[in-house]
Amino acid sequence: VAYSNIAKSFTTQEWGIVRPDNPPGGTHSQALAAAMVDATRLGAAQEVDEAVVNYREDDPTPLLEDDGHIKLVALSVDRSDKVSKLLERRRRGANPISALSNGNFASINIRGMLIPFVKRRFPPLVWVPQVTCRTLMDDLVAGLTVGVMAIPQAMSYAAIVGVPYVIGLYTAFVPVVVYTFVGTSRQLVVGPVAMESLLIASGLSGLLTQSECPKWYAQGKNSLKSQSQLCPEEYTALVLATTFVVGLLETVSSIFGLGVLLRFLGKPVITGFTAGSAIVIMTSQLKDVFGIKIPNSETLQEVVKNIHAEAHHTSGLCVALALAFIAYLLFHRFVTRHRVLKRYLWWLQPLGPLIVVIVGALMLGNSPYLQSKLKYVGHIPEGMPPARVPITSEMLGRVFPTAFGAFVVGDMEAIAIGKGLADKHGYSIDSTQELLAQGVANLVGSFFSCYTATGSFSRSAVNDMVGGKTQLAALISALVVMFTLLFLTSWFFWVPKFALAAIVITSVIPLVDVGSAIQLYKMSKKDFVVWLTAASLVMFLGILQGIAAGVALSLAIVIYETAKPQIIILWRIPGTTIYRNIKQ
Repeated sequence: VAYSNIAKSFTTQEWGIVRPDNPPGGTHSQALAAAMVDATRLGAAQEVDEAVVNYREDDPTPLLEDDGHIKLVALSVDRSDKVSKLLERRRRGANPISALSNGNFASINIRGMLIPFVKRRFPPLVWVPQVTCRTLMDDLVAGLTVGVMAIPQAMSYAAIVGVPYVIGLYTAFVPVVVYTFVGTSRQLVVGPVAMESLLIASGLSGLLTQSECPKWYAQGKNSLKSQSQLCPEEYTALVLATTFVVGLLETVSSIFGLGVLLRFLGKPVITGFTAGSAIVIMTSQLKDVFGIKIPNSETLQEVVKNIHAEAHHTSGLCVALALAFIAYLLFHRFVTRHRVLKRYLWWLQPLGPLIVVIVGALMLGNSPYLQSKLKYVGHIPEGMPPARVPITSEMLGRVFPTAFGAFVVGDMEAIAIGKGLADKHGYSIDSTQELLAQGVANLVGSFFSCYTATGSFSRSAVNDMVGGKTQLAALISALVVMFTLLFLTSWFFWVPKFALAAIVITSVIPLVDVGSAIQLYKMSKKDFVVWLTAASLVMFLGILQGIAAGVALSLAIVIYETAKPQIIILWRIPGTTIYRNIKQ
């Protein structure tokens, strides 16, 4: 519309000169000059001195040099009409709905609309042209590092869910490859994470029917063995069905723009949920630290009760070795993150879990005595992930509550990590596209024996620290996991379970962020109550109950503050132009 009006208004021989130091009409004249430059590029004006204009395609405002000027020349009435019609057609072409309603199909700018849409839905078209030899080497180093780190973590997190270790390796491979081609974050690494693993394990506990798992019902619900141990095939099918529903929820939310609803899950709820879950995860791993058998539980008091009941079966050897491994991992983290030593030892930081796994496997592999006293991983099948149909209509109702909780928590975590990394590196991510990327990754993964994947804080942080620049780093890490699946799974046969428990415990310790709780207490007592409520209910009632209560409390506070907004009357301090609260 602006261009059209400008073209119609030029009826004199010469409009005049626009100078940057003292424009005759202020910003209006500068905007007029900018519009005239664009019109000239369409062939509208007869003469414009373009030598003095620094024009950028991504910035519609020309940047005039200090001594530059633009000469605006009059248009004839006939030419003004032609330019006006041309610009009007272009304006309508930018709005395809309007063009279709008017029957003006020819004016639709298909190319102008299609290219941005394709780039938005297929982000590699944006960052692949920016790849250089330097960034390629950075991504190669970061990808190898993250891949080595992902292998022991994936196996440890699969143990939390209760699925075979190989399922964790599949989850560190397939969703990562899919996200590489759809995700907008360049440093985010997706895959199995501790929070999602615990949420799925607690949500699906005891959901197999008697016909699906008769052994568990025959032994009674207080059996030391869980459904995942007695009926692994049926339980794995339930986990894959959950992954499919999570992916479906993410995809539908991205299509209909429902991701905005995640904003109701505020920071106090997330940090409280995370802290409570981390404590439950640590206590759930104590059975492998003590070398005892206890029923799987999702609440803190049940875990403590079961450990106390079986404490007389504790293996002193297992406890000693587990504590030694935990101490080493904590010392490893301290040394590699020390403000002085990290300059020289930063490259060792992601290798801590792998060192523990290798040392543990060598110990058991060369000692028949330890093999007879300690539990180990055992056989892991080689090969690519098998394809399978992940869900039946009968499973949908059973897994939906767990899937919804995993969807909310997983996407909040992934988007928060992605935004933090994007802000650090000076680019932006599309939250809607991120939901779609997570959804497609989980949908595809569910057909290839993967459980729910989301953004991993630890692996993303390492990827960024080592120097990962694009999603090529994540793709390389997935190829490392694939190589392991094809050729190296036999190397993990003698990995002790207490080593995996040590990895999990040390991985989730930083998630108990007491500093955030103290900060919330100082800044807002209401937010601290939300944090404390979410953490307490997660620990003592369960994961889903804690999330639901935290969200309900957050909404109640929002409604209350909306009904009774804070009103402050400002008063000018006499003799100044400063206003302050009248109560002060």
